[in-house]
Amino acid sequence: IVQLYCDSFDQIWCITSSGNVYVYDSKNKIFTLYAPSFIKDKKVSAMFQDSKNNLWFGLDNNSAVMVKSKDAALPTDENEYKTYIGNDGLIGGCDVTSFMEDNNNCIWIGTDRGIFIVDKDDKVHFYTQNNGLIHNAVSTIYRDRENNIWIGTDQGGVQKLTKSRFMSIPTKDTVNCILDDKTKLWIGTDS
Repeated sequence: IVQLYCDSFDQIWCITSSGNVYVYDSKNKIFTLYAPSFIKDKKVSAMFQDSKNNLWFGLDNNSAVMVKSKDAALPTDENEYKTYIGNDGLIGGCDVTSFMEDNNNCIWIGTDRGIFIVDKDDKVHFYTQNNGLIHNAVSTIYRDRENNIWIGTDQGGVQKLTKSRFMSIPTKDTVNCILDDKTKLWIGTDS
């Protein structure tokens, strides 16, 4: 298992190392394979639910898919969806590693080549070390309770973004996850 995610409807999502997505059926107490056409035959690397209940999936074909979802029913092929790739700003060759929504409802997409931000107008912006990132290989992005944005990287360290200003904590470890428990910030690494 590479990611567990609980959505706003208390559904548990599980992404496996083979890229399959399973959803926990609490009634029957089993995980069922989730494979609508927009992710079928693709490896899913990350997922996220935004404040509008849309689901975001990072896929192995160097893209991200946003699926419109309004209720607890699992999105199907009938749901409207949009793929972000190529002309939309997500360049080929980027592996999606994480998602995060900031307090302006912009979606941050972490990749192995930088960060893409999809703004409220659906425009995509791309940020790399050239724009101040400590490292291009982003492994996780997290927003804390004070709306600071924490960026974990693969062997580059952690960055805290506060009011358009970066503070860096360099390390040779890969930062896999970041969590805020109201009193401390927890940073999980590969060491």
